[in-house]
Amino acid sequence: MRGLLLFLFPSFLFAQDAPQGDVKRGHAAFLKYQCYTCHGTVGQGAERGAGPKLAPNPFPWAGFEFQVRTPRQDMPAYRKQHLPDQDLADIYAYVRSIKPSPSANVIPLLKAY
Repeated sequence: MRGLLLFLFPSFLFAQDAPQGDVKRGHAAFLKYQCYTCHGTVGQGAERGAGPKLAPNPFPWAGFEFQVRTPRQDMPAYRKQHLPDQDLADIYAYVRSIKPSPSANVIPLLKAY
């Protein structure tokens, strides 16, 4: 039913605010649940398409939660009995906290290139 709602009313994705999460606990959970193995240690995505880039600017909360709980393609499902809601909220807080990398033209060692 939720999938049908998302299809018919995509604005539903943006209507839900993310639950309160803790960035520090989220980083620990990101490592504990081995999210980094496919998405990289800072959500940058992995080589050979193992996992998409998550940060910066992750999906809205509802889309993020939906993908984690009922994933498409090769990602395993992280149901509530294995990944509690609070841990997922913490992971989302961590992913949202990741800032974009500086552009190459402001890194002194790369200015010559």
